[in-house]
Amino acid sequence: MLTSNRVIGIILILFSAAVWVLASSFPDQAGAGPGSAFFPQALSVLLVILAAGLIFVNPEGEKQDPFNKTQLLTFLGFILTLIVYILLIPQIGFFVTTVAAAFVMVTLLSGSSIVFRGVTAVALSLVTYSVFRFLFNVPLPDGLLF
Repeated sequence: MLTSNRVIGIILILFSAAVWVLASSFPDQAGAGPGSAFFPQALSVLLVILAAGLIFVNPEGEKQDPFNKTQLLTFLGFILTLIVYILLIPQIGFFVTTVAAAFVMVTLLSGSSIVFRGVTAVALSLVTYSVFRFLFNVPLPDGLLF
């Protein structure tokens, strides 16, 4: 039976394969450590292992729901949100785009109140922005708004 865990596991394995192939084309840094392809390839291996767990492991007594149209629409909503997010970051800026994307994703995942979704989106964006900007000292894209 094709359950939602198995469908997502297969999609994640395909995504990991694409990441591995794309990372293989990164330029090598002769003698300067593992190179720029190492980190994405290591994460893709980890993702394959976790996806295999989704496909093959079924905890005792846990009922597996069949994959349905609602789950497919939620998944496609996430993919569309990520694509729009990536396209809008340079124009609007990291913080505002991240708040909007997080709000949409929390909305897709839960039926919680609009206040909870807004607070969660802003808190997640503040933490992410602070970690990358101040802890890692990574400049993030500034856009029209912030």
